[in-house]
Amino acid sequence: MTNEKDEYPEHTKLKAVNVETQAAYDFVEWLRTQGVFLAFTDSYGATYPANQSIDSMLAEWKDIDLRKIDEEKRAMLAKIRGEA
Repeated sequence: MTNEKDEYPEHTKLKAVNVETQAAYDFVEWLRTQGVFLAFTDSYGATYPANQSIDSMLAEWKDIDLRKIDEEKRAMLAKIRGEA
């Protein structure tokens, strides 16, 4: 283990849950091919189609901040280009 600060902590979190989230993603995509779609039911019993992407639902489920993921990607690219 190193004492260095994790340069991309949100990506580290994402990598740690990748197998689980990929399995869930694949399952939801398979459901979609079978004509099954995700929906939400409100407190009155009305059902509404999920208006959130699978990626954002999985990120929320695993406490991954997609905005931070994007920022870290930009930082990675800047570092590769020698801009950082």
